[in-house]
Amino acid sequence: MPSTAGIASSAKTLAPAAVGVSDAQADPIAADWWQGFGDATLSGLVNRALDGSPSLKAAQARLARSQAAVDTLHAAQGVQVNGSFDSTRQRFTANGMIPPPLAGTMRDTATL
Repeated sequence: MPSTAGIASSAKTLAPAAVGVSDAQADPIAADWWQGFGDATLSGLVNRALDGSPSLKAAQARLARSQAAVDTLHAAQGVQVNGSFDSTRQRFTANGMIPPPLAGTMRDTATL
């Protein structure tokens, strides 16, 4: 992605009166704004959409589950440290086929 460092904006904020609009506050929009159109089809569609829409709590729970899945994937890509150690002590018999100087001795082997 190209850098935008050093690029200054030449845009200027205009006052509402400068573009011919009032700066008076508008009335808040009604929660059932679509009823103002008087269209039964629109009202039915909006009501159907609202009924099928997840609640904010359900949407947050789904988002949390998705984020946990992404975190699990990212964890597998991170730094991993593994280690192992193996140690063996062996006594060679003095009465078998093992020749001197090993016969009758102990030998320790360790791998890290």
